[in-house]
Order: sequence, then structure tokens, then C-alpha cells
Amino acid sequence: MQRVFSKFARNLGRFKLECGDADKVAIALSGGPDSIALAALTARWHQQSHPTTEPPIAFVVDHKFRPESTDEAHEAAQRAADIGLRSKVLTVDWGNSIPKRHQKMRAAREARYSLLLQACHDAGSVHLMTAHHADDQAETFLLRLIHASGLDGLSGIAPMNKTFLGSHGVRILRPLLDVHKAELVAVCSGLLVDFAIDPTNEDPSFQRNRLRLLLQEAATAESAACGDANAPLKPLEDLYIAPQIIQDVLSLQKICAQASRDQQRQVTRLLKRAVLHASPKISLTVSKKIAQKVEIQPGYEPFTPHRRRWIHWPSQLTALSRKAHEIPHAILQLGPFNGVDKDVTAAAVSHLLQAVSSSGYPPSLSDCKKLADRIAGGKVVGGFTGGGCAVQPIVHSKGRYMLVVPQRDQVAMVQLIKAPQLPFKSCSAEKKEITSPLPERTSTSSGTSPSAILEERQQHELFMQVAAG
Repeated sequence: MQRVFSKFARNLGRFKLECGDADKVAIALSGGPDSIALAALTARWHQQSHPTTEPPIAFVVDHKFRPESTDEAHEAAQRAADIGLRSKVLTVDWGNSIPKRHQKMRAAREARYSLLLQACHDAGSVHLMTAHHADDQAETFLLRLIHASGLDGLSGIAPMNKTFLGSHGVRILRPLLDVHKAELVAVCSGLLVDFAIDPTNEDPSFQRNRLRLLLQEAATAESAACGDANAPLKPLEDLYIAPQIIQDVLSLQKICAQASRDQQRQVTRLLKRAVLHASPKISLTVSKKIAQKVEIQPGYEPFTPHRRRWIHWPSQLTALSRKAHEIPHAILQLGPFNGVDKDVTAAAVSHLLQAVSSSGYPPSLSDCKKLADRIAGGKVVGGFTGGGCAVQPIVHSKGRYMLVVPQRDQVAMVQLIKAPQLPFKSCSAEKKEITSPLPERTSTSSGTSPSAILEERQQHELFMQVAAG
């Protein structure tokens, strides 16, 4: 117990969680051995550190998947109260949309966190602790490896991340990631605290459960090979030693986590240079640098094909972003991707597609690599659909700029990029330099009608107004 509590308290210190914050702490309680041990450790931390403050609160979610789940949820809440915590039961209301079997795990997780975040908001809690442990970390790593996750996915479960419900921010803390399940069961046994076993965790129809069973079988075979398959359980005071296969998986996960942090720094720098405009709700840092102009050959621009033009892209793309303000979008310049390592480009694409699509999960590695290959040379040719997004090069940009929107808004995107946002700035074909305002033209010797001249001047005045403002 003392060893586990020392790890727990040390991790809370790393989260900069002070004793006076106890009344702002909530825990997610399922009633199983992991979360009951977390509740016991949290209660001890509160009692030893700041017993005069209001104790943390334990939220128990009743998923309503089994008839007996309501009674089990209330029993878990009572155990939390007996341990010394406040408790509350939260009930999922599925209505008429109970998830199908193959969707049950994901739907349950999404519903659970939605209720937990709302409950934290209502209770004024800013820290939510969960009982994810080292064995969960190993399972998650292997699951993501099976599904071909990138380095970001293979970095595993983060010890801490922050999420928002409106303006209310909640830090999700996982202080048991360096503690194994056997140690948590030992904590419950040592404190004589009962816990429940969810039969869903034994159902082999779920992939995570099958993987857990394989790890257990491998660990058992390892113990048998060492001649200690029937060895008695170690006392609580002894240091628990995890099976070698779990240690090896966690060592590989830590290597991937470090590599992911290094890669993420490169991705952040790359996207800061590449993303020019993004919807306010999309978590992308926008660059302030953009190529000023791109030459368009005669006959390619829609207004006066007899003259060479320059497009003033800062104003052009700003106008496009304003026009697309009702849909989530990102506008990128692709020059920064030229010569960048393909793995870094794929990671940047993954972050981009997930942000624009607002998905809770990263896109598939195959989709990321396909788009990364298309933009690797600093230009994109043709459209792309994948990862929940639709991508199109912007008209007349020669593939240098692209627009990314959610796949559901693909039709609206096509209409946006085909319509000119601003008239082009005029340019002397001989000197190849921007001139402003337009040269005076009062005669029609060139064959241009007076109405066309008037229309061109009106378009130019509109351009100058937008460019100036």
C-alpha cells in the first residue's frame, strides 16, 4: 500500500495538484478494483494532507447496458462514501438509440466522458482523475500498433490532458500509469474493500478483452517457464515485478512516446508555417507569412485575358476564408512541406485532418500517407477525400495553396474555390511589376468596350478596399 501511495502522491505532485485543491478534484469510479483503489488512495491523500477541506467527489456512471447496472452503480457510490469521499451516480440516457454491439465500447466511452465533464462543470471540479494503469497502457499500445497508428498513437495514454466544456476547463489526470493492476488489487485486499467485476471485461467479442487475455496467457507461460507458476502471492510490502512481456511492451511504448514528443515539435513548427487561415474553433496555429504573389499566364484569369496579371494572395485567401466562415476550414500554403521528412509530413496531415473534421480519433495512417505523398513536393494536384475531410487546390494557385473542409461540406467547398474572391491586381506584361491604381484608359482602340473598362475599374476598387482593410 505504501509503495503504491508514494507513486500516487509523487504523480499528483508532478501534476502540480496542491492539497488545497481537494474540493476541486473528482474521480471517475466504476466500482472495479482499479477505480476503488484510486478512491482509497485519493481519500488517504485528502485525509493526510488537508482533512479540513471538503473531500473529493466520486462520479459513478450507470451505462444502462445490463439490468443490474443500476444497483451496481449505487453500491459503488456507497463504497466511495464509506471510504471517505463524496459520491454521485450519473445515468446515461440512450433514448431509442442504444448502440449496437460492435459500437458499444466507443459509444459508452463517449457517453461516459460527456456525463463526467458535465458533472465536473456542475460541481466546480477542475481535475478529473481516472484509474488507467500500466497494464492498460500496454494494452492500448498493442491495440494501436495493430491498427497501424502513427507515433502519436503509439505514445500511449497521456498522463494528463485538458479538455473544455464551453469555457469550463477540466484537466484529466491519470496518476496510476506506473502502477500495475495486481498492485491495485492488492491495495483493495489490504484495506478489505470490496469491488465489483464487470462481466463485460471478460467478453471475448471485444478486441481489447481478447488482447488482455493473450497478455495474461503469455505472462502465465512466462511464469511457468521460470518454475514459479504456483508461487504464493507476494506480501504487500514486497515490490511487485510485472511479467517480462508487459515490461517489454511498456519500454517500447516509452521509446515511442519520446520519439512522438520530438516529432510533435517538428509538426508544430511546420503547421505554424503552413496554415494561413483556420476557423476559430479549429485548434491550429495560423501562420503570418505568405508568398505575396503568383504569376498567372495570359488567358488563365477570368477578367481581362488580354493582359498578364498577378494575384495578390494574402487578400485573395483572406476573402476566401471570410466567405467560408460558416464551415470549419483550413487554408494552407504548401511550400513549407517541400523537402520535409515524410513521417513528419504524415504526422502534420494527421493533426490537420483530425482538427478540421473535429473527430475524437486520428485518421487512418493510410489516408495520412496518401495526402502526405501528394503535398510532399510543395504542391498538390487534384482533390483528395479521406480522414473525414475533403481537400482541393485553390483555383489559379498552381497547387501552391489548398483548402481543407470536413467531408460533409465538400459540395460547399467546390462552390467556394471555383468562385473568384477578388479581382486580380494589374501588371505590366513588359515590366512584370505590380501597378496600382490601374492605368487610365479612355479609348477603346484595344477593342475593349467602355462597359468592360468600367467593370474592370469597379473590380479593382473592390480589391483595393479589401487589401487595405
